[in-house]
Amino acid sequence: MIFPSYEELVAITPQWRGERFADGRPKVADRYLKALRTMTLEELWKGIYVKGYENQFIAMQPLHPEFKESGEVNRKLVGRAVTAMYVPARPDYHAASLAIAKAKGLVGTPNQWIIDSLVEHDVIVIDMYDKIFKGTFVGGNLLTAIHTRTKDGGAVIWGGVRDVEQMLKVPEVQVYHRGIDPTPIRDFSMARFNGPVHLGQGRLADGNPYEDNGWRRSHLGWCEGCRADAQGAGGTGLPSWHRPHAHQGLLHGSVQRSGAPGPGKGDRGVPSR
Repeated sequence: MIFPSYEELVAITPQWRGERFADGRPKVADRYLKALRTMTLEELWKGIYVKGYENQFIAMQPLHPEFKESGEVNRKLVGRAVTAMYVPARPDYHAASLAIAKAKGLVGTPNQWIIDSLVEHDVIVIDMYDKIFKGTFVGGNLLTAIHTRTKDGGAVIWGGVRDVEQMLKVPEVQVYHRGIDPTPIRDFSMARFNGPVHLGQGRLADGNPYEDNGWRRSHLGWCEGCRADAQGAGGTGLPSWHRPHAHQGLLHGSVQRSGAPGPGKGDRGVPSR
């Protein structure tokens, strides 16, 4: 199931009763995304935690500072998650996956396929198996493509990034990553698109809302059974927390200010170009 069918996406998100995209991904209403931008991590965390969503928090590095010196929020990332899982390349599987993608009309490299699918307010959530050297999932060009398609979206990458000087010039987007490396991405294959992914000790599902603003980011998965819990989320009917395991729904990554940098292994500074 590299590319799940509409029916398969519906089957793994059975509690979702709202609108869906053409591929089956839950289409969380824009009003929920707007409401998420006004809420703090703690406000969002409690409502879903008490519902059993205990695996929705992970620490990562932000591309842009999440807070200004004044303490005000500088850059948040809120949007609907589009997920993909990657694995180290193996010749036979890699050839087979490329053939499947070609039959579906997909072109370019496996990291481009997910970006070509994005729409407004999407956030890509990528399980790149913590690969930084030759695991730089996005750089300046692909982040520009993400901005063009999503307007205010971004990326959460359990792997590396490159071309940071160019990335920093792309407006209105935020990226969370594990480290910086000058090498281009190499030796990887897509294992799953629009399905559950695993980032660190957390999990998230496609379509889940995401918000971030700091070294520590939390993923918010759409708690489909929590919509009646609107009072617990400021009357917004917002979803509950769910650790970074991506799946259909919403995605929200928010910062918990701890004063300590994230654990990204590849914090080697901005590469020269």
